[in-house]
Amino acid sequence: MQTTQRRQAILAQVRARRSVKVGELSTELGVSAETIRKDILTLDARGLLERVHGGAVAASNRESAYESRRTINAQAKRDIAEEAARLAADANSIYLDYGTTAFQIAQRIAASDPDVMVISASLPIITALLPCERVRLVVPGGQVRRNENSLGGPLTDKAMQGLFFDIGFFGCAGVAARSGVTNFDAVENAISQLAADHCQRVVLVADHSKFDRTATLSAASIEDLDDLVTDREPTGELASLLASSHCTIHVTQGQT
Repeated sequence: MQTTQRRQAILAQVRARRSVKVGELSTELGVSAETIRKDILTLDARGLLERVHGGAVAASNRESAYESRRTINAQAKRDIAEEAARLAADANSIYLDYGTTAFQIAQRIAASDPDVMVISASLPIITALLPCERVRLVVPGGQVRRNENSLGGPLTDKAMQGLFFDIGFFGCAGVAARSGVTNFDAVENAISQLAADHCQRVVLVADHSKFDRTATLSAASIEDLDDLVTDREPTGELASLLASSHCTIHVTQGQT
């Protein structure tokens, strides 16, 4: 059985059974357990399943691919981006993170074409800003990650270590009082953390569906945030912690 066929068989088993074991797949497909582990690692990196101890599970609890996320809460993201772009009006350098709301901010920057430096490792953001004659676009190197339309890895990390920003806009998979800001993707999360450390002002852009939700990886604490731009006022413990951390909350006029 060829590698592609074997991996398709693994995915078929995951979809049918929701979870699989390395030993079972090794016996069923007639290859070594090490080969199965390598296949699972590859499929996990592509977002097609999730590797767990001893096997793999369906990827239903993982963040979906970039393009499909663009349509989720699209109007709220547009409203948030409109408000967020105002915060960068006087900035000389802007970092735009990987998220789809950051892409909406890029579109607003592209519409006005200001004299500003923008740094991003998101391929859709880079593409949106390419036609802008006055925007000084800086692209850190790295490996192209097709499932997320982004650059990442050691080359990106190395480039980001030498870059500093007036303001940075960051998305998230969740933000909660106990866990702080969290994300799913390890490669992107590492770059985001480094970028946030190099920002004079850190702005979280997140619609209300991200409130009180916790993803797999810690990205930042609430205390690390200077601003939150969102479509609804946070409530409960999250609201209290944001207030005590002196994070300024900007709620869009498009809230419902």
